[in-house]
Order: sequence, then structure tokens, then C-alpha cells
Amino acid sequence: MGLLLGILLSLPDAIITKAMVPMLASGAVGGAARGLGGQMAMPELVDAYLRRIERNEHGLALRLYPFTRKRQLDEPRVVAIDPRISFGRPVLVGTGIRTAIVAERYKAGESIEELAKDYGRKSLDIEEAIRCELAVEAA
Repeated sequence: MGLLLGILLSLPDAIITKAMVPMLASGAVGGAARGLGGQMAMPELVDAYLRRIERNEHGLALRLYPFTRKRQLDEPRVVAIDPRISFGRPVLVGTGIRTAIVAERYKAGESIEELAKDYGRKSLDIEEAIRCELAVEAA
């Protein structure tokens, strides 16, 4: 999965969304593309992830806004993965506050309201940070 994400982040959208993921595909089957690991990737799913990547004017990836809920396009972009911030670990957007730290404090008993006040963020931001980490732990 890490290799696939790295490839997706490094390629311009047009290369991998318009023709059934040609750079990653070893063959197409019934509207899905077979990826490097032999798993099936639906074009819509790949496109949804690509829309969560912020790119510069040259098409290179700057940061990824991971899904924290049910992988819907309208999910808030409160958590970002940016290789220039916190060594690419998930952080709250506009800060260097790692989501793992927020989640650890929450698991230790601090309330969402206390964390929001401490970090100067909205409660929704804190909830998204916790969701991001809980999704990782559940996997």
C-alpha cells in the first residue's frame, strides 16, 4: 500500500485517472484495474484519493488530506500529511500538531473540549485528529 500511495502522490492526476490507471495496471477486468499487488482498484476509488492530494503548479504532490470517515469526497480537510511537516506524519492543518499526540491525550482521559481549548482549535478538528489515528489502530 505504501508503494502504491507513493506512486499516486508522485504522478500527475491525468496519467492515472483517464485510462484505467495505466501506470499501475497489468490488465483491466470488468471496469476495474489490477494494481501492482494484484488487488483490484476501482477507478472511482483511485479518483477519490487523487482529489485529496494538493499539488503545485507543476503537478507534483505537496500534501495529502487523508480520509478520516467513510471516504466521502466532502469530508473535512482538517488533517494533512506533508513530508515537509513533522516528517510526513499526520498533523492538524496549519500546525505541526501530530494527530497521534492528540489521540494519545484523548485516550489518557482528556476531553475533546479540553484538547480543543489547549490547542486553540475547534472541537471538530480534534475529533478528526482522533478519527485519523483510531482508523490506523483499527487496521
